[in-house]
Amino acid sequence: MLRRMIFATVTIIFVLACCFIAFAKSAEKVNSVIFYGAKSENMVLFDIDGKKCVSIKDMAVILSGSSGQFNFKFDNDKFVIEKGRKYLGEPKFLRIEENTAGYTEKSMIFNMRNKSFQGVVYIIDNEYFINPEDLGKIIGFDVYYNSDDEMYINKRAEEIVSVLSDERIFDSAELIFENEYINVIREKIKQAFISDYGEENFTDAVKEKLNSDELCHDFKFSGENLKLKIYTRDISIPYSSVSRYIRRDIGNYAVITDFGSKKFDEFFVSAIKINNYTSEVSGENAEAKRTMKEIDKNRPVIALTFDDGPKRETTERLLDILEKYDARATFFVVGSRAEKNKDILKRAYDLNCQIGNHSYSHSMLTKLTLDEAKTEINKTSNIVFEATGDYARVGRPPYGSLNHEIKEASKIDWFNWALDTYDWKTRDSDTIYKRIMENAENGDIILMHDLYDTTVEAVERVVPELAEKGYQFVTVKELIDIKGSPDKISGYIRK
Repeated sequence: MLRRMIFATVTIIFVLACCFIAFAKSAEKVNSVIFYGAKSENMVLFDIDGKKCVSIKDMAVILSGSSGQFNFKFDNDKFVIEKGRKYLGEPKFLRIEENTAGYTEKSMIFNMRNKSFQGVVYIIDNEYFINPEDLGKIIGFDVYYNSDDEMYINKRAEEIVSVLSDERIFDSAELIFENEYINVIREKIKQAFISDYGEENFTDAVKEKLNSDELCHDFKFSGENLKLKIYTRDISIPYSSVSRYIRRDIGNYAVITDFGSKKFDEFFVSAIKINNYTSEVSGENAEAKRTMKEIDKNRPVIALTFDDGPKRETTERLLDILEKYDARATFFVVGSRAEKNKDILKRAYDLNCQIGNHSYSHSMLTKLTLDEAKTEINKTSNIVFEATGDYARVGRPPYGSLNHEIKEASKIDWFNWALDTYDWKTRDSDTIYKRIMENAENGDIILMHDLYDTTVEAVERVVPELAEKGYQFVTVKELIDIKGSPDKISGYIRK
């Protein structure tokens, strides 16, 4: 009898153990790379019952410095969130080696100010993980996925609409929507048109317009809707139905028309991709946060500037020279060249050089309509942001031609030069070298072009010799900081 009881007990224990093993909860690790601003970090996510979950600490690090930042603490079974407070913990991403890990699911009360929420956290290796969608309900952002399993974190639709409610007009669909979703937007516009005006008015002319690259015109946000026109027909689409297709960098276009009054981080447009994607979490001026070496205000300074690039063969050689002598310069890039050489922009930026705007196609801005000029500027600024995580905050107009209307519309500082080397004309390294060495003065902005071998050869001689004379090589932004105001700089465009 005793043997039977012992056997039965062992059998039950064995069955329970097998059941425990069979039903033990495990989470699969997903290695990710997250890029935010100009930085990147490896990040660990876990797939828990089909949900991508991230360490609460990692989320606090990601959002730190943005309008969605938060600090947190645990108080028994309460998860206390301090929205708007900067994360006070160690700014490092979690590292876990195992491909799978056991987890414990724990119900908690989430407290934020005077609100309480019932939620779930997952404990893995003594770290707390959460589904970003749950956190979004508390902090105030939306999470969605696209067809490539990319996870996007966007500020709530109504909050973006409120920022854009001044009915700022966008020239074309490509300024608002990701290119891969243009056909989706095209179909939504078609449906809205037929609903408002009937299929009999969906004429061949309307179809032709809708199938063009432009789609329609006069896009603007109004209330909770996106409004647009096809010829004289007004169409209104709920923002909530198109929010997930909006460009992550739409803030660039709002900023370029109202620079300084609305920071990009107010749009809180960011993205995380599971596995290999980038996330630009906007916040403070990325350029301002870079480590700059101390500038001795008792020594002369000079700002070398290069227009019309980047050109791989010559720009990379210039960067080699600047890196060798720990010098910096400002590159006023042409967008059509820059979008093919983003790695060069990134290298220049990482060397603490400044990237300026020189239009997209090197068109004379004053011969374009205002909308065309803004597009030239916007496209280039967007490319610079994609390459560096920061915007082109200074510009140089092609051919030095700018008017008050364009300057006011762009709201960035525009500069020509104090000393023109005429390197584009002479194509002679000795002439370029002599012109700089005989005419350069403290505080000058020197104009060159990073397209010519002869310019590179001249710079290779100029930099060490000016350094020997005590000159410090600074960016245009640093020159502004030294002078205290752009209008104190020779070459600043005041009109």
